[in-house]
Amino acid sequence: MSYFRSFMFACMLGGTLLTSTTTSAALDSLAAATTAKQMISIIDSRIRELMDKAISDADYLLAGALSDLKSVLNAWEETNKAILNDAADKIDKATRDVLFGINDSIDRSIKGVTPPLETANQIADQANQIVESLPTNHRSYVVRYIPRVLPPAAQDSFQVRIRGVNLHRADPKLIVADESVRRSQSSALEAEFTVSMEKFEPDQHRMKIETLNLTYLSDPDGFFKRMFGGKETVHRQINIVHLPVEVAQFHLVAHRQYEHRETDSYRNSMGQFEGRKQRVYKVAKPPQDWKWDLTKPPEAFKTVQGQGVAGRCEGVEWNNSTEEGLRYRARVEERGSVLDRRPGYVNCTIEGPVYRTVPVKEAYPVKADSAEYHVLTWTKDVQIDLPPHTKEVSLTFGVFDQRTRVINNSGSDKFFTVQRSPDSVLVAPIIPKDLML
Repeated sequence: MSYFRSFMFACMLGGTLLTSTTTSAALDSLAAATTAKQMISIIDSRIRELMDKAISDADYLLAGALSDLKSVLNAWEETNKAILNDAADKIDKATRDVLFGINDSIDRSIKGVTPPLETANQIADQANQIVESLPTNHRSYVVRYIPRVLPPAAQDSFQVRIRGVNLHRADPKLIVADESVRRSQSSALEAEFTVSMEKFEPDQHRMKIETLNLTYLSDPDGFFKRMFGGKETVHRQINIVHLPVEVAQFHLVAHRQYEHRETDSYRNSMGQFEGRKQRVYKVAKPPQDWKWDLTKPPEAFKTVQGQGVAGRCEGVEWNNSTEEGLRYRARVEERGSVLDRRPGYVNCTIEGPVYRTVPVKEAYPVKADSAEYHVLTWTKDVQIDLPPHTKEVSLTFGVFDQRTRVINNSGSDKFFTVQRSPDSVLVAPIIPKDLML
């Protein structure tokens, strides 16, 4: 017995089986059950109810734990056929307590009282309690299998390992799409099958359940039946979670920051230049926040001479000018009669190109070549080139398990990593170890 129990605890990492036998309608309350079969039927109905929710929520851990529990209950039914139609109190107290505990765990999870991960852990513990009560008798039965989840990176085939008791006498057979699967090895405790991936078509976006059919032989109850009646065939279904092709769809926004050069033309009326037989200088300033564009040739700057007497506008002294101001020169003489000499004057205006740099911040969506969003699958990295002047990036993921995740620049999630470099972003899938349980 101790060896069998050790083996069963080791099996807790395996997958599960669902019976193909149609159960009766679930009763309103487990306490109202009058027979052992009714109690199992109620639990079976609650498992299916929570399983539907787990699949809808893409919670593969909870789905796997529920399948595990269902398989263990099937094994319990196989080994307790003699009392299924007896009164419910024929079930030993320890098992009854576990069944009521399972019902409570499922109820609290459906109502949202207990988080899914905590529920999965509770159900795993409760399944192990039932395994502890299974006898090692003459019958063959299957308890668990692996994998619970189809390996996302599997290329051509994957291994299904069935775990149970007395399998060497059971001749287990696995049927997929009406075809028998080759059994690669078998022992008293385990049978292994190689299954082709061609048998399965994953959904692009949603998690789904793949069904494999298992048959095996088991001795009937009763000495004379075993002596003269031969073996009976047990039919089971193996349900494996199949992950979608896409891990996530995501949008990428590049936050760019750079300086934009604006150009214009500006006319500075410097006013009146006045003096006697001399050159007069003024500084022509550009408008506020602008600069004269000295990258342009002198010919781009035009002098407009206005009213004046005995004066002329000569132009810009370029060697003494800067972007902040042009040193402008005019020549003035004297005006008036010999007895009334007065200063000459002239009005000068300079017109020329000016520029300024304006800081620009913009959110720039980086789209995929043929779609509004990028797609990450389980088997291929996605590298995205960034536009010039990108300071930060923001990625918003819609993950297959219905979560929304935002990562800025670099970061990681359970199912992928994001690595930012100066010119690109690399998004790589991660296959968590618990997917392989």
